[in-house]
Amino acid sequence: MSASESSRQFLLTVSMGKRLIADALAADEAVLRAAKEHCLVVIMGSTNARIAAALAEKLSLPFSPQGFHRGLQLGPARAVEHPAPQSADFIVRAGELLRDKTVFDVADTLGKDDLILKGANAVHLKTQSAGVLIGSPVGGTMMPILQTAVGRRTRLIHPVGLEKRVERPIGELAALANRSDDGKGLRLLQSCGEVFTELNAIEALFSLRAYLLAAGGVCGAEGSVLLTLSGSEENLLRAERYFRSIQDTPSFSL
Repeated sequence: MSASESSRQFLLTVSMGKRLIADALAADEAVLRAAKEHCLVVIMGSTNARIAAALAEKLSLPFSPQGFHRGLQLGPARAVEHPAPQSADFIVRAGELLRDKTVFDVADTLGKDDLILKGANAVHLKTQSAGVLIGSPVGGTMMPILQTAVGRRTRLIHPVGLEKRVERPIGELAALANRSDDGKGLRLLQSCGEVFTELNAIEALFSLRAYLLAAGGVCGAEGSVLLTLSGSEENLLRAERYFRSIQDTPSFSL
């Protein structure tokens, strides 16, 4: 840190992190350009529900985050039954919402100017790589996503919270999960997509460097992260005002 820089610590809960990532991506020029001029596909997920809501507000499009998810990792105390999820991803082509469509409907039409946002279940910060849990025997949404991302170079971004960080490289964990002797349990797929965490969001929104200092907490701070932010005092004050404004962001609910 240079002599002209300052630093400050901030605690982000999981829900605040989702909101931060959403606000950063909803302000990103490339994301907005894809939505307005090409095709933007936001795959159902808990973090992406926040992103779709932020984009819908900015683009004046209808959207409800309720039920905007596919598979969920629920706590052991939660009832197995919950309200049915939505049946469509949030897909915007040339500024128009494609109603009742999923990535399976549009994957074959996507190209290099389009963009896909797909959540992840694991992130390895050192290698900036993401992993996605697979429950479907045919690979779920990642199969059409990889076909267009690899085959036609559609840009793929994984918005993923720091609470999903893992110690070992994603490829190593995928090999471990995918060779289960009893054939049970979820599989793990290493993706070729870009990782976008709270650290990236802070740099994008406030031109600050962010470092993960510590993690965890209780009484609503479970899964939280303590970050150290470094940069100009002006930008730190902007970040502080922003974090104060989102500190009451509610947790994800079914």
